[in-house]
Amino acid sequence: MSGNVPDEDIERLEQNLLLAFPELVGVVSHNQQVLCLAEEVGEFIQAYRRNAGLARKSGSFDDMAKELADVIIVTQLTAYRLGIDLDYYVAQNMKNITTRGYRNEP
Repeated sequence: MSGNVPDEDIERLEQNLLLAFPELVGVVSHNQQVLCLAEEVGEFIQAYRRNAGLARKSGSFDDMAKELADVIIVTQLTAYRLGIDLDYYVAQNMKNITTRGYRNEP
């Protein structure tokens, strides 16, 4: 016996974990992809701040543009990995944005 858990329960848990491992890898993989997207957005923000003169070090427009391109690439890869039809949802959001009414200013 291991601690308070009977050996047969530990064996069953180990077998279930092995059976579920491919699914767990997929979940971890998706989570890592989302974290990668967040990281790329952070890198873009840092590059923007440097280019805009809002950081201690300056940065070029080219560096900022490359970081934004990375955001687009990782966004597309994340959508693919999660099974999201990004073209469909972008089109739907653009339709919503262009057809919604705007509040009249007083």
